[in-house]
Amino acid sequence: MKYLGHLHRNDPLYGYLRYDILPQIGIRGTPDFRVYKIKASNNVYFYKDRRSQARVIGKFFGTNRSPQSAFHRMEQEFHNINKMRGMGFCRYPHYIARPLGRNADLDCLLVVEFCYGTPLHDFIVKSIREGAREPLFQKLTALAYFLAIDDYT
Repeated sequence: MKYLGHLHRNDPLYGYLRYDILPQIGIRGTPDFRVYKIKASNNVYFYKDRRSQARVIGKFFGTNRSPQSAFHRMEQEFHNINKMRGMGFCRYPHYIARPLGRNADLDCLLVVEFCYGTPLHDFIVKSIREGAREPLFQKLTALAYFLAIDDYT
């Protein structure tokens, strides 16, 4: 992640996060957001409130797309997340982050909860460097199960 600075209070995104998103996770008051860019295929950002330590992920679909395409992609991802969570992927060991909101007026933004976890990439690197094959196989088995269930629905 690359630190970009803080989110200004006069930014429309600040108000959206403060009044629409944070109350869903039990946070009230005046947040002080720090913003980080996440390496991803889309414009994805990590927002952390220094006061409450609340964290959320924002994914913007509007960059380099027509407004109609961006809106469609935002809605499709929101729908897909809810569909998967409705199928039971909302608890261990297959937990999909809960969508907290979407806003077409903010460059087709989708906001999801932040989930702690270890990226698959880290298991692969550890397997290569340290020969830690069993943890990698466990994660790949869980991933295969996850993908197989999706194929049958």
